[in-house]
This record gives sequence, C-alpha cells and structure tokens, in this order.
Amino acid sequence: GHHTQWHVFYSRQDTELDIGDSILAADALDLTIEYFHVGGTYVMDGDRDRGYVGVSFGGTRFSPEDDYDDEVEFSMALLGGIKYRLTEHVGLRFDGRLLGTLTDSDSSFFCAGGCVAKFDGNGFAQWDFTVGPNFYL
Repeated sequence: GHHTQWHVFYSRQDTELDIGDSILAADALDLTIEYFHVGGTYVMDGDRDRGYVGVSFGGTRFSPEDDYDDEVEFSMALLGGIKYRLTEHVGLRFDGRLLGTLTDSDSSFFCAGGCVAKFDGNGFAQWDFTVGPNFYL
C-alpha cells in the first residue's frame, strides 16, 4: 500500500579496536564495520512531513587490517525518522537506527596464530543517524 516501502541499507565505519595486552606489538587494530540490510518501513500520513518506522535484517562484516580474516554475523535494525517535503519532487530525510549484531556468547575474533579480540556477550550495538536528500517521482 501507499504506507509501506522497501529499502536497502548500507553503512560503513572505519574505527580502531583497542587491543591493549595482546599478541600484537600495536595497541590498536584498524577495523572496518559494514552493514548490509534490506527491510521495510511504514510511513504515516502527512502533508509536508511524514514520520516513519521500520525494521531491517542482514549482516554485519567486521574487517580488520593485516592478515586477519573478516567476521560476518547476522544483524537487524530498528529505525525511525521523518521525511520532510521541500518541493513536489525533493525533500529531506532525517533517519535514526539502532543496529544490533548477534554474536556467540564466548567468541574469539580475528585469529591467525593467536586471537586479537575476545568477546563475552551475545550482541554488539551501534546507533546510526543520517540526514540526506529524498527524491519523489
């Protein structure tokens, strides 16, 4: 219906993993976190501004630099925001997402002759806020 929409989401963040006392000589490991998701949104009624909520599912890829293998885990997101129409065909979109990645309870990551990171817990969460153009046909 006119209230539902499908979406594809991709996000990339370059960061550092603090590894402190590990098998590496360095104190940190450069890490890229990428999200690949598909999902749907429910868009509420409105003239110039329309709120929306949604959910998406996909995977999270953790890519360390050096010789360590990538880790890919299942993830999902809850999202919400506002679409504000400036003209008939152009608008702005304000979007917030809570991204959650499921992991094993007692996992080791980035192993190659020894493991760089050990994770105790069953999830990894991040917030993502975006503002961008929205185009209407």
